[in-house]
Amino acid sequence: MYRSIILSAAKNDIKEAAHWYEQQQTGLGKKLTREVRKKFRQLSKTLLRIQLDTQLSVP
Repeated sequence: MYRSIILSAAKNDIKEAAHWYEQQQTGLGKKLTREVRKKFRQLSKTLLRIQLDTQLSVP
């Protein structure tokens, strides 16, 4: 699995967005953070799958 590196600026953006959503509705900020983490895990798995597919298809 690939390891995601999130820049400080991106982390701050996510934190700010989560804070804003949390103020709109309790629990919504946490849900946003959970979904962002989930998408990064999915991206990591997808990249690994692409790498493996590429390696297997090389003659």
